[in-house]
Amino acid sequence: MEECGGRYRYFTKLDISMQYYTFELDEESKELCTIATPFGHYRYNCLPIGIKQSPDIAQQIMEDLLRDCPDVEVYINDIGIFSNSWEEHKPWKKKIDALLALKRPTSIAELPSFIGAVTFHCDMFPRRSHLLAPLTAQAANAP
Repeated sequence: MEECGGRYRYFTKLDISMQYYTFELDEESKELCTIATPFGHYRYNCLPIGIKQSPDIAQQIMEDLLRDCPDVEVYINDIGIFSNSWEEHKPWKKKIDALLALKRPTSIAELPSFIGAVTFHCDMFPRRSHLLAPLTAQAANAP
């Protein structure tokens, strides 16, 4: 990783929620990840958290996935992104064009589409359900 003056100016940490469960197991691994309960035997379909090798597998997958990304470090489900200028740290414009082009709804008929667009980008809008509640209620009461 190339550094400027020994340190980076900007840092973003991403936490991949429920990361292990995004890695599907093959049939042989599913057999190995069978648990016995009072209600019967159950097989995991995805990488379980409690298996000793799970962190190693997750680390390898993430490193392979992000290997070609400069100034990115991975530790299991945490991704660190480093940069020296705000301009290079911003998201790609083409990735946020849909949000930038989002227009205010001008009719009740446009509300479901607007609510859907905001909900799709839910992680960018804290307390979105509270903010959208009046619009959702209005859309629900529309004829």
